[in-house]
Amino acid sequence: MIKQRLVVIGNGMAGARTVEEILARGGDFDITMFGDEPYGNYNRIMLSNVLAGVEDESGIFLNDLSWYAENGITLHAGVRIDRIDRKRRTVHGADGSETPYDKLVIATGSSAFVPPIKGAHVPGRGYHQGVFVFRTLDDTRAMIRYAKEHERAVVIGGGLLGLEAARGLQNHMPHVTLVHAVGHLMERQLNERAGATLKTAVEQKLGIDVIVNGMTTEITGKHAVTGVKLADGRLIECDVVVVAAGIRPNTQVAAESGLVVERLRAIGIPAQVTIMRGDPAFLIPFAARKWSSDLILVRAHNRIKFRNWLLGSVAKSVVEYAPCSVEVVRADQSNAIGRNMRILLPTDGSEASLAATQAIAEMEFPHDTEVKVVSVINPIKYSLEEIGLLRGKNSERAHRAIGKAVNMLGSAPLNITAEVIAGRRVRQIVSRARDWDADLIVVGTAERQGLKRLSRGTAVGVANRAHCSVRVVRGNRVSHSEQHQAEQDYLRKVA
Repeated sequence: MIKQRLVVIGNGMAGARTVEEILARGGDFDITMFGDEPYGNYNRIMLSNVLAGVEDESGIFLNDLSWYAENGITLHAGVRIDRIDRKRRTVHGADGSETPYDKLVIATGSSAFVPPIKGAHVPGRGYHQGVFVFRTLDDTRAMIRYAKEHERAVVIGGGLLGLEAARGLQNHMPHVTLVHAVGHLMERQLNERAGATLKTAVEQKLGIDVIVNGMTTEITGKHAVTGVKLADGRLIECDVVVVAAGIRPNTQVAAESGLVVERLRAIGIPAQVTIMRGDPAFLIPFAARKWSSDLILVRAHNRIKFRNWLLGSVAKSVVEYAPCSVEVVRADQSNAIGRNMRILLPTDGSEASLAATQAIAEMEFPHDTEVKVVSVINPIKYSLEEIGLLRGKNSERAHRAIGKAVNMLGSAPLNITAEVIAGRRVRQIVSRARDWDADLIVVGTAERQGLKRLSRGTAVGVANRAHCSVRVVRGNRVSHSEQHQAEQDYLRKVA
């Protein structure tokens, strides 16, 4: 019997462990693996120990090249896959190879993220001399070689990886400075007080200088690194810069091959499951209040016609009554396939609009995500003269609202466009999203005295009529007494 052909793109810890589990369970495949690096599989987590000199390179390898041969695995080490031909079921390597598959596993991992810092790259050459990232064995080797011949290092990034890089560099250099753009170290894991305690310990016990609230804007030096410049004008002299500003998933080959690439941030987070009996339209908002939820995801189907109401009773009631933000996810939405994400942001400069804008600024999106900021002038509220003024060059109110939103989004890696339009607010937002082929609309709701007001507002109107997913952002939580009153009103309504 002919074996099925299994191709694994990625020879990192995830790809290799997948193959190990397949072999352990008696999987009978003709296995081919591709890896960007010219080695077997190694433990990337242990690179910090290699940098610090407490672990030898040979000690971090999980599977050397002989393991692949012993298990009948064809390994293409150092060969990157450029394209997946899903129709012909083949993968195309950067070396010109074409490999057929019956089953395909994509385990491409992540790459180091380097913020757009002036001077970090040299056109046509890559990173500036003296600039390093900390992601691979080759990165670590190059860093060690260069550091031994220099004196002062700056590590950009105060997360766990940045701290490990700074500690490791102390084994090779006499002076290390850690620069972090946020107000305290490891802000994703620690609160402000714990971050301050960690800063003190790093400075006093390890001898590493720590600068927080330090946004790096430029790496100086003509032929090699001579320092880093911060947003407040400070210049820190150094001859080595290590960028440890996080990672980004390697999704390019999957996206360019027509696969849907999305981000699920909740993977790996412990889940709590609660089963409740009753009307979900009432119980979901009720459970959200009891659990102090920040966001509810509710599913809805697309509509056949533009004028038909979209949301069923469950989704509609969740949008109306939930005490937190709600995202209505279109179950059969497919317009995001094969291109970057598009987000429409309606704004009028209010606190609710700013809350929606802040929500976008704090999200993590694929590179080159497009955001269109629109300000809608409602002709019912303004005279013809005012409409003409607002739509013209001196449309101060609308452009001020757009300006606020664009400024808030300015620090995020987004492609931002803006426009002022006139018409009925909900209709114009929904029409613009449809014409622009948007994937998501993010709309804010104002703080309310009572929960009923939202059912007649912009947010629920957009959520009902839009063809794409809609996130309704609550600017402020409602009080428990307001929520209780709304629940009582709802119970009377459905009784």
